[in-house]
Amino acid sequence: MLTEIAVQDNQAVAAGHFGEIWKGVFRGRPVCMKVVKVYQKSDVAKLLKAFCREAILWSQLSHPNLLPFYGIHRLDDTIGRICLIAPWMENGCLPDYLIKRTGANRFALAKDICNGLQHLHNHGIVHGDLKGVNVLVTQSGRACVADFGLSSVSESDVTRWSSFVSSTVPGGTARWQAPELFNPDVDIIKPTKMSDIYSLGCVFYEIFTGRIPFYEAPREPTVISWVQAGKKPSKPSHESPSFTEWGLSDALWKSCIEEAWARAPEERATIPYLILKLAKCSQPQNPSSPEDDTKDGHDGDSWLSPADVRNSVRRSTPKTPVPSARGSAKDISGLAEGSIRDGERGSAASWLEWFPISI
Repeated sequence: MLTEIAVQDNQAVAAGHFGEIWKGVFRGRPVCMKVVKVYQKSDVAKLLKAFCREAILWSQLSHPNLLPFYGIHRLDDTIGRICLIAPWMENGCLPDYLIKRTGANRFALAKDICNGLQHLHNHGIVHGDLKGVNVLVTQSGRACVADFGLSSVSESDVTRWSSFVSSTVPGGTARWQAPELFNPDVDIIKPTKMSDIYSLGCVFYEIFTGRIPFYEAPREPTVISWVQAGKKPSKPSHESPSFTEWGLSDALWKSCIEEAWARAPEERATIPYLILKLAKCSQPQNPSSPEDDTKDGHDGDSWLSPADVRNSVRRSTPKTPVPSARGSAKDISGLAEGSIRDGERGSAASWLEWFPISI
């Protein structure tokens, strides 16, 4: 459990169905505190246990286009609410960034998201809730995929104790969800890598049109009925800023967006294919955009890596056994082993050394 987190301003800077976003400071660095909504003290212990597996999983992933995860913190309030701690991104989420920086290199941002999602898929992880607000933009203008560990938590029993998920579609928001996730004949539907590809096409839509999918429909039930009927988000006119300023072309619409939206999951484009097509469709970008859109690192960004955080916590915190009213440290290690590939189990166990959980 991370300590030494100082809350700034003692108020949320944003709120959503998951919970609230607060800004804090950890060892001199700004951090994002994602506070999960819970209503009873007994709920916190259940929620903490549900998050344990995903927290371990998230902490093991390292990629320039994935938001780093630092750990879990509990607020000093009456119920000890849970916060997920990650680096603070001053540029905010992708839609907000594109409103402020209309001349941003949209092709570079799209490629960053592809690379981050590909890294998740390479590790057998389905995002399940990919959308523009779950992509954050770094100080140097690069995209980081976030919240990829939360969709499977939302499908667990924890939904009975908290209110952080959409009641319409488990683990995701309807406007970005693939048609197969609305199948009325299937009781339990889980997102897949191919449904992630469909969502990726919707994020491309946000990037190159500046709108959310099905922006014409204010109600999600309407969106669901449209998707079930085979309707797709509307294509902008050729006179719109999408075509005249932001890089959208007929070739990009067909090869990247529509091919990600194929109704049959097996017919959707692969991520390497989409990266190739993005490169072919790209146009010279505004000089104010990141200069090198082929660069994978974030040299202009300054944040602690998860390894830096783990090492600093180990140095300052003596090892203690993991107390649990319902299981031992070995039990929680089992959760880690279920999340991490066989070759990474040792690192998951070491992660637990600085992640004491009392449930």
